[in-house]
Amino acid sequence: MDDFEALLARHTSGEAPAKAAAAPSKPPASSQSSEPRRLEGWDAQQAADGAAAPPRASKRDWGSSSSAASSSRPPPSKKPRGGGGGGGERDPATSACFPFLLRGECTYPEGTCTFQHVGPEHAFARKLRVGPGKGGLNPAGLMQACIRAPPERLLGFFDAWGDQYDAKHLASTWLNLDKKVAKEAAERRAWIDEHAAALARMRERTIDVLPRADVGSIVHTLTGAGGLKIAAESRFVLDAASSAFEARVDETALPQLASTLHLFVAVGHAKPALFAAAARAAERKLPRPKEGPLPAEAVGGAIDVLAAIAKAGHATAAAPLFGAVCRMLPERRLEEVKLRRLITLARALATAKAAGVRLPPEAAAAFRMLGCAKEERVGTLNPAELAAFGWALASAAREPADARALAMVAAAAAPKAEEFAPRAAADLLWACGRAAELGDRSRSEADAAAALVSALAAALAPHASELAPAQLAEVAWACAQCGGAAGGAAAAPALLDAVAAATEAQLGKFDHPMLTSSLWAFAAAGHAAPALFAAAAAVAERIATKSSDADGLARLAWAYAAADVRSDGALRVVGAVRARLAAPPADGGAHALPFGGAALRQLHQFGLWCECELKLGEAQLPLPPQLRRDCRDEMAASQRSGRGNRHRRTVGGVGRALGRLQLAATEELLLAEGYAIDLALQKARVAIEIGGGAGGATLLKRRQLGVLGWRVVPVDAAAWEALGSDEAEGTWLEALL
Repeated sequence: MDDFEALLARHTSGEAPAKAAAAPSKPPASSQSSEPRRLEGWDAQQAADGAAAPPRASKRDWGSSSSAASSSRPPPSKKPRGGGGGGGERDPATSACFPFLLRGECTYPEGTCTFQHVGPEHAFARKLRVGPGKGGLNPAGLMQACIRAPPERLLGFFDAWGDQYDAKHLASTWLNLDKKVAKEAAERRAWIDEHAAALARMRERTIDVLPRADVGSIVHTLTGAGGLKIAAESRFVLDAASSAFEARVDETALPQLASTLHLFVAVGHAKPALFAAAARAAERKLPRPKEGPLPAEAVGGAIDVLAAIAKAGHATAAAPLFGAVCRMLPERRLEEVKLRRLITLARALATAKAAGVRLPPEAAAAFRMLGCAKEERVGTLNPAELAAFGWALASAAREPADARALAMVAAAAAPKAEEFAPRAAADLLWACGRAAELGDRSRSEADAAAALVSALAAALAPHASELAPAQLAEVAWACAQCGGAAGGAAAAPALLDAVAAATEAQLGKFDHPMLTSSLWAFAAAGHAAPALFAAAAAVAERIATKSSDADGLARLAWAYAAADVRSDGALRVVGAVRARLAAPPADGGAHALPFGGAALRQLHQFGLWCECELKLGEAQLPLPPQLRRDCRDEMAASQRSGRGNRHRRTVGGVGRALGRLQLAATEELLLAEGYAIDLALQKARVAIEIGGGAGGATLLKRRQLGVLGWRVVPVDAAAWEALGSDEAEGTWLEALL
């Protein structure tokens, strides 16, 4: 090789070439060839003819200037290696440098490669056949190249050989495009727009190939195309993937069937036909219930399928599968199934029930059994699993006994509260609120729930901004419920402050029911959030104007009254409510909307706020006269009937103690405004109200009684019962009054 380089040096310096006898010595055997050696498409014969040596392409420059330069080089004067017929036609299979073609760089030692350095966009490379055997572009090598290649080069490969791609190559291309295209939304959108034509061709080829694809290729295509989120391309490709997988559900094992369904849900393409077919296939794959070991793998796979179907919102089609799975799990066999699987089943059942799906009787029995899980098993669950279990149990609960299993979850979760992710903490807080709403808990159960709420609230408050609108609304509602059940103000005021700020920041993402629920929760909790109510006023005005939800409208109006928001925005909300209530009656009813008892009571307090606190004139009052009378009557009736035995005993005891102090008190005095006062000292205009707590409803009644000229004196029932003697009761009352 040194002699050859010397020959080149003499030639380029103008020195005459040596005679034949002075030809370069025979090169080493390792570099011998049957043809003159070419350097980047330039050989020794060209050197002898006086051609200048072209510059060598960089190994990193695979397809722009270097490939263009190589494509413009004249063909060699001798037949290239590998032949190709007369006229100097080259055979791409034997004269292309495959490492350079696929990687963009040559792997041969510098100066020793005898093949052409061209990129896939070169006409010479496009003639290659993709397939095994001599002269073909190895499919496995092409697959490896797809894994390494940048996005533009992936499209270059497809442009050159896409008509020969099978399902695996297409799946790899989609998958790697999703991984390698810029993740930032604007950059990704710009890249997709720039390469729209190439992606459209790839879409058409994929749709053509997918019906013959194996399940693995379908899954990879689904992952890549779904993740890439190209509007037209993704939709059509995902449709094709859905149809292809639907045809293969019977030949797919339950675990893979479940994971693929979850993937369709994740990419937002859960077509009902596919999920219905999957439910039928999973039911067919389940063995019949029998004695002997439980087929845990089959049951577990079917449970995972149910979870995906429920999450997709297609549980109606899976009702028979729910029944089949629950029939295989009688109570005596629960110990044979991992508790984590049972939690997944509980969550799927709860999701289906919340969606109004009519489940078979076996499903209801399954809920009761899940609540009987052994305490030591529950203690092994991690925070995410505890949250899922608590959420499922609370979702299914319909009576106090159903919610008592939550005490077991609360006891296991409290020591791990700091380990809960924000979403899991929100779910478990909601479960605690649901248990509080059902009521009738023992003191120990209530204490365990209160400890858990306190611990979760402290852990969640710094991360409230990470919650989605739905979780923010659920947390606010849970805090209101837990505080009301404890007979006091809102649970976790610091958490509610953080939730109020996060809600205000995400106001545009809340739908109308979620925002109404959030505002109601803050008002019901008695937690001041003036900035949130002021910011939400414009949206609340739109909700009131167009509302067809009687309960939602009443809750929204009551929230502004209970929060006592006095601003221009609040007055516009009042005006919107007035306009909506003035509309013609719905469905031949008496009022604009079909209000129930709770809604009428809320509207009554809203009307009193407008009349007695805001001092609005008759023409500005939001409630029409007939609705005003109906609201007042409903409030009065509820005041008489809403007293429990404990409340009545306390009222009687306080009344007797007042008599011993020579104070004449009237029990349950009904006012013209609809309120009933537990014990009224009418001459002194003193209203003695039994019951502790400072929830929104209690605060609103006391505030409005004050506006009506009464001095309100609250008496806590628990504190009264603890006094124990006539003397102590008298002394306590004298100090209180």
